[in-house]
Amino acid sequence: IFDDGSQVAMRWYQRESDGGLSLWLQMGNARGANGTRLTLHQNEEYDAATMEPIATTVQLAPIESLSTLSVYQAFRELLRNSPVGLWIPTVYADVTDPPINALPATMPLRNQSGHFLGAIVTLVSLADIESFFRSLDATPGTRFAAVDNAGSVLVTTSPGPGVTLSTTTNLAVAANPPPHCASTFLTAVPGTTEFTVACRPLARDFPFAPLRAVAGDRAVMRPA
Repeated sequence: IFDDGSQVAMRWYQRESDGGLSLWLQMGNARGANGTRLTLHQNEEYDAATMEPIATTVQLAPIESLSTLSVYQAFRELLRNSPVGLWIPTVYADVTDPPINALPATMPLRNQSGHFLGAIVTLVSLADIESFFRSLDATPGTRFAAVDNAGSVLVTTSPGPGVTLSTTTNLAVAANPPPHCASTFLTAVPGTTEFTVACRPLARDFPFAPLRAVAGDRAVMRPA
């Protein structure tokens, strides 16, 4: 997202037509007073397996520039003085197969002289943590769990409840889900009006006594 309202977006999503995975690319320039409208000049789609261009199913009319939104303006003020960027709470991305929890990061975009140009937003997948846990050569009976600062279980090798899914058309709920939940608000295909909310089980309620015993221990739950 550029300060002048121009933006470049890249997203992966699964096609309904054949189940294949697509890479969608949109580029647009800001037009109009104060760059409040986005004029699209590139809207393309590629098969993720072959990178061959295909007819895109994503058709968009000119949209409001994201750089005019209050959330961008808030991040802009924080990023202007940040050398590395900011991490954002977990989101739920169901445009991939299988769906994943992902940790967004936003980084400042500057030119060679250090002038602030805009922000880059990326998603770092958390899907491989459980696989990493299960690959460890641990003693028999050992169980692993990753718990976030909201006290929710991100992944674990212990049997128990998984992510609870629901849907909402309420933008306020989708944009600001409960601390132990994530939504598809930031990762949904443009034009989406119904969003998925994925809530993780809380450590304090998890059916594994040792985890419940330390769930409220601030010394255990402090950042690693």
